[in-house]
Amino acid sequence: MKSQDFVHLHTHSMYSLLEALPSPGEIVARAKELGQSAVGLADKGYTYGLIEFYQEAKKAGLKPILGMETYVAARTRTDKESGTDTRRFPLTLLAATQEGYDHLLKLATLSALEGMYYKPRVDRELLTKYGKGLIALSGPIGGAIPQVALAEDADRIGAITEEYQSFFGKENLYFELMDLPNVTGQAEVNQQLIRFGKELGVPLVATANSHYCRPEDAEAHDVMLCIQKNALISDPGRFSMRESDFSMRPYEEMEEAFRHVPEALTNTKTIADRVHVDFQFGKHQLLRFPVPGSMSEEEYLTKLCDEGFKARYPKPRPEHRDRLQYELGIIRQTGFSGYFLIVADFVNEAKRRGISVGP
Repeated sequence: MKSQDFVHLHTHSMYSLLEALPSPGEIVARAKELGQSAVGLADKGYTYGLIEFYQEAKKAGLKPILGMETYVAARTRTDKESGTDTRRFPLTLLAATQEGYDHLLKLATLSALEGMYYKPRVDRELLTKYGKGLIALSGPIGGAIPQVALAEDADRIGAITEEYQSFFGKENLYFELMDLPNVTGQAEVNQQLIRFGKELGVPLVATANSHYCRPEDAEAHDVMLCIQKNALISDPGRFSMRESDFSMRPYEEMEEAFRHVPEALTNTKTIADRVHVDFQFGKHQLLRFPVPGSMSEEEYLTKLCDEGFKARYPKPRPEHRDRLQYELGIIRQTGFSGYFLIVADFVNEAKRRGISVGP
């Protein structure tokens, strides 16, 4: 196996606010430096950085893998009881298809609008509804599957694995391994996930859960965590991640760490090869306006403008008609007929309800 056959699937950018350090461009540059053919971004709770990341990856000739580390509510996304519902379980989601990307955005939106309780949260209802097209990795040690694995509860891990497979499809759930020996319990989690992965037929995947690009960035990242926690560097009891390496580690280090489960490394490329999400930029992505009959948006806009023109200009001069045709021509040329119909629709409705409108 070569370095280009390993892919960092689980990285965090500065859009994981006050939790991770690099820009999307810096993550892409580091992946390029490491000889990768693809790289993934899975920021915590949000998808703010994905388009910037996509563009940077494409520019660098790398395949972008668009994801998010979401939080699964302990009960439902609408439960917000202190103590009980402050518990939440991180889960890594990667968009495998265009539909999966749309679902990722749905989950990000609804988790913030409906599930916000300290963090944006999804629940079983949303995962059932929007799980198609997504590849799920079991997430860091705080995730539901890792926590059950840590408890060595065979019945529960079988049940929760089956539940998660029902959300995403059996072939779309992976047990996520991380080489973080100084994180209490992580080595035990890895050991149990390897064991249960064999018993349940769940494939393994290795990630670095990176929060910065290079080991020498750890100090700057530590300072950022102090800002997040309003703590001093000199405070011995403060939260810190300095004891473990959360950088985008070279393939050689990952190979050494996971030499006992080489399939966890090859599966990173397997996942990357399964991802097919592409965007077209420079083209308007406007909603379609429902026009009557078989008319096009351009024809319907022209019809409405002609009706309005006759009402406002009972005796029009030639320059009035010429100006209308010129304006309609520009709108058709730029592809904004639907946009004007949409705006006219809500402006007219506002007027009907007696709501003031303006330019």
